[in-house]
Amino acid sequence: PGSERAPPPPPPAPQTVFPHAPRPSIASSLPALESRPLDDEVIGLRDAIVSKDEYTWEPRLIDECYTKLAAAPKKGRAILFYSQHPDGTLDNMATHGGCPVLEGTKWASNLWIWNKAMPFGSSRFQSKDDDSGDSSGVDVEVSTTGVSAEVFWVGGGGEEAPMGTVSQGDNLRLNSFVGHSFVARRNGAEVSRYTVARGAQAWAVPP
Repeated sequence: PGSERAPPPPPPAPQTVFPHAPRPSIASSLPALESRPLDDEVIGLRDAIVSKDEYTWEPRLIDECYTKLAAAPKKGRAILFYSQHPDGTLDNMATHGGCPVLEGTKWASNLWIWNKAMPFGSSRFQSKDDDSGDSSGVDVEVSTTGVSAEVFWVGGGGEEAPMGTVSQGDNLRLNSFVGHSFVARRNGAEVSRYTVARGAQAWAVPP
């Protein structure tokens, strides 16, 4: 009796790859992840791109698409990930790219969501009952004649996010929106608070 042949692998998919994240060892058991290896068919398609343009970035990315963490596309599927850590610093592991389309076509859309108040951004992210914002940005020049101070944005819930340091002779320039608040601290102690109004602003942090 003849034995059944294994089904052929699916065609190469234009995945979304996270090149700084290693491909998990259990990728083959997770339907949402790319589980196909960098096989002969994919290598042939990759090399065909190289023969057309030896300087293209696509071959390198293709290698990463089949050796790093990559999510395979499927109609109706979405990928959720955070680009920042809770303290506002960028998460390097969230670096991602769209893998080259080797066969067929790919349709996708992006949606950026903030799950809490933005440090500074368009007033369309404010509540409908809050008319303190302005859709145009406001420049704020922060200066001091004293020792250096750390400047923080203050959220509606009192949370703070670092914006930079202002020093004597080295001003800090912010671009924010009407109604947003900031605090200046030295060694953790508050020395000044500021709320953005309309028009170009100058905030002098006391020495």
